[in-house]
Amino acid sequence: MSKNGFGIEDFYRKLKVSLGDEWDCKELGMVEKYPIWLITGKKKKETGKNLLIAGGFHGDEVAGVWGIIKFLTNKSKIPENINLAFLPLVNPTGFALKNRHNRWKQDSNRGFFHKRNGLSKEGKILKKNEKLILETARDGFLSLHEDLEQKKFYVYSFEKSKSPGKFSKVLMDAGKKYFGGHNNGKIINRYNGKVEEVCLKGGLCYKKHDGSFEDWLFHKGIKKTACAETPGQEKLEKRIEANVDIIKSFINYFGEK
Repeated sequence: MSKNGFGIEDFYRKLKVSLGDEWDCKELGMVEKYPIWLITGKKKKETGKNLLIAGGFHGDEVAGVWGIIKFLTNKSKIPENINLAFLPLVNPTGFALKNRHNRWKQDSNRGFFHKRNGLSKEGKILKKNEKLILETARDGFLSLHEDLEQKKFYVYSFEKSKSPGKFSKVLMDAGKKYFGGHNNGKIINRYNGKVEEVCLKGGLCYKKHDGSFEDWLFHKGIKKTACAETPGQEKLEKRIEANVDIIKSFINYFGEK
């Protein structure tokens, strides 16, 4: 596997192979020639917890996308009380170009709330399917991102409590096993000339209302949402493996409750 993984055609081919007979694939919309797919389990538990996991909001953050493919390919065990869904690649044009933003230089993970930025083409598709997304993410949401400038792991999280609870800690612990975690302090991110300051406490950035998809879902009533940031300065294979473990930890947190 190259530094940036396989190409977008490989993604769609590998995703189709990984699904088998256990998953349904629904097209939410098209961005140019690329579909944005929502993957859901065929056997729905009526009393189960509904969880949604997303990858590829930023096209150059590839490990979460391949982590989802690996999780599906390995037929990883899912607790009996969990209804699991995936948005495996939200920003296909950015992924194809290996760019953070989409082909039109829009950030696919901004503009959902607070009106800080305009909504991207991908964001409009997701909001058009709001009812379905809120149902699939009813109990929890996880977005798999990467910070390409970092060597340590950190998490953005949202919970109803005033301070981070077990949910945030479980995700932080999952990534720390692979990379160690940022502790207290600030990270300065610079994207396309824009500067974003991230304040961390124990490796967590808690309730940062930045108009992201996870921020929007939290405002819409999803009680626990998060964005995991694996460090892009580490080897891709290690980042993929970490994302598989983060996915499992997220699922098992709800499976144990």
